[in-house]
Amino acid sequence: LIVDFPSSKLGQLVGFKGLTIQKVKETVGVAVLHIDDREKAKARSQATIPVEMSGTKQQVADCQRVLQDICNSDQTAVGHLTALINIELAAVGKIMGNRGTTVKQFSEETVCYIEIQQDRSRGSSDTPRLFVAGMPHQVEYAIQLINRFIASPGSKLDFILRPDPASSAKAGPLTDPLREKLKACLHPMLSVFTDRSPVQSSLINASATGGPVALSAFEPDGPKEERIIEIPARKKSHLVGLRGQTIELVQRTAGVLKCHIMVERDKYEYDKDGQIPLQICGTKDRVDHCVQIIERIISGDYSGISHTCHVVPIEQTRVNYLRGDRWQVINYLKDLTGCYMDVIQGPPYGLARGEAQLFMTGPVERVARARAIIDSMLSNMDKIEMPDINVDAPWRRDEEAAKRKMEEEEAAKTKVSRWRRSSPSPR
Repeated sequence: LIVDFPSSKLGQLVGFKGLTIQKVKETVGVAVLHIDDREKAKARSQATIPVEMSGTKQQVADCQRVLQDICNSDQTAVGHLTALINIELAAVGKIMGNRGTTVKQFSEETVCYIEIQQDRSRGSSDTPRLFVAGMPHQVEYAIQLINRFIASPGSKLDFILRPDPASSAKAGPLTDPLREKLKACLHPMLSVFTDRSPVQSSLINASATGGPVALSAFEPDGPKEERIIEIPARKKSHLVGLRGQTIELVQRTAGVLKCHIMVERDKYEYDKDGQIPLQICGTKDRVDHCVQIIERIISGDYSGISHTCHVVPIEQTRVNYLRGDRWQVINYLKDLTGCYMDVIQGPPYGLARGEAQLFMTGPVERVARARAIIDSMLSNMDKIEMPDINVDAPWRRDEEAAKRKMEEEEAAKTKVSRWRRSSPSPR
């Protein structure tokens, strides 16, 4: 038997990697349930597509009933849950990604079939929706992930799944021997102040009062606006925070739909001059609130998100140790304390030439612990044997090579000078 099936519902019938159509076949017991590949290729150009099925009369009847249910977005017959999520029109491109890569990544991560349903002919009056189908626990996970992704400042799903993978790769892996040496030095200091384990840093999913935040992909609370402001490039990492925690908390506290720095992550790493654009989307009052919080953070006031900041003066001779090879030491301290940290120095940050400070920010209790650890580490740095984390650093090898070259040149000049003094002068 061959029946016509709506082409617009083909994806829902096939499901993620063919799981749905396979479950239909297994549930109703038909011997054949097949769609020809050549017909699939024509799906966009024709209203219906032929579906071939064969089996007993009862099996075929059951199969037709299940296909009709799927046309009505009901997949309970195969044990699937379906959900429709209203989303803002501005979020469609973010969820779709370049050539659909992001929505495909959603499907891979959640093992759900996900499609964007949008009527382009209605323009701005249309309310796009996400259709999600899969096992109940998978659909629940997909909805949570979608809401978190829409609310996040980044445009990549990896920002939610694996926070800040680019900066982790850029910073370089902390080798096991070095990690063990640092643990041996730093964990005794930690135990002096608290018996608690080191903080495992992760994206904050709490409000300023500490309770969970209910995210929504669609907020019918009035007209939205988009505003672009500029912030100092050197303050970019201070606003982003540890793995994006600060800017995400700003977004959630202000209640805006989007708070996004409109530059590539690595573009301003070594060029701290100038301004960079920051995009904010939401209702006017919430955008105004978000701008106020950001301006206060730029000036060093994190109280708008219930965070605090602190600076610790450090000697210039200890700056390289705190940085380590590709920031390994300071990255480990971030993981240990759960605070964002940065070494700031010189006139660009309002300091005298040669003056340096360790800047840290985060929740009040974490900053207090971080201060205790850092103060103890700095005071004991000369008393305990700290590992030489820069022994194999590329910059140290370059310095040593330059020093050897300079010594060889000086030796060559000295040799030539001695030869000239010992040579008899011509008459």
